[in-house]
Amino acid sequence: MSNDMSRGNLLYTLPSVLAKDESMLPLGETVATALEGLWERSSLPTIYARIDELSEEMLDILAQDFKVDWYDYNQTLEIKRAVIKDSFYVHRHLGTVGAVKRALSDVWSSYLLEEWFQYDGDPYHFRVAIADNDFTVAKREQAIRLINLTKNVRSWLDDIYARSVTEIVVSVTTDYAFVDYLVASEIEYTNANDITDWEQPIFEPQDAQVDVTRVDASRISPVGNTLNLPASLVVIGEEAYTGVSAEVIICPDGCTTIQSKAFAECPNLRTVVISATTTTIADDAFYGDTDLTIQTPAGSYAESYAGSHGFNVIH
Repeated sequence: MSNDMSRGNLLYTLPSVLAKDESMLPLGETVATALEGLWERSSLPTIYARIDELSEEMLDILAQDFKVDWYDYNQTLEIKRAVIKDSFYVHRHLGTVGAVKRALSDVWSSYLLEEWFQYDGDPYHFRVAIADNDFTVAKREQAIRLINLTKNVRSWLDDIYARSVTEIVVSVTTDYAFVDYLVASEIEYTNANDITDWEQPIFEPQDAQVDVTRVDASRISPVGNTLNLPASLVVIGEEAYTGVSAEVIICPDGCTTIQSKAFAECPNLRTVVISATTTTIADDAFYGDTDLTIQTPAGSYAESYAGSHGFNVIH
């Protein structure tokens, strides 16, 4: 028999003299039913273990009870839960870098905090970069308030940088690649302790070198059997061209790096053209590719790479 306070269990605990008394059974059942309802609600006073179940109204009350001064009542329910959960850690470590980082991470999943010695700043100064595609004035004020409430008094916030990362589609001859690329995205806020100071973006987008980090192989249609990668490519990211159907892939002259599994498991790949500018190739860049030939200038890094990894070489 289970140990919970169900109606059946409660009736089972009646003394035998009462259980056999038919006149007492209705009273026993009434009491058992009432106690069963109380048992079902017995978990309600448990708070911290039920944060994921609590209503938004209850979370707002807890923010006051737990003195979570950096709590923002206008945030989403998900962020509010995260802030309450981590409030105990932040309170225990107030005035440390760890407290500031934990508080920031509850609101922004991607950020960077640099202390003065990491960017040649003045002693006890620091700066913060936040990845947010919609970093409004209100969010800026919220970030400054959060930082000021969790940092130590002697530390000074120099700047807040907002970086926006946008996924765009770029044309590669007749092929398509998805790339992660910073576009007019860095906004610098100077004199960050004065929240009335609002700066415009400090630079404009440029036709910069592109780092391909992900490609939808199903959308790639090589010209004939050959895939010419864009001339602006400098770094070919991890798994960038995994599974493409081309027989020949030509890397541009300016490419310097080919990362892990960039050309892995390409079923038809036979030849990869790599220039002398490429000086870094991951050991598993061509994982799963068989009978592969690397065409590269004599004496290049790619030539030695091919020899040490068992690939054919032509010049």
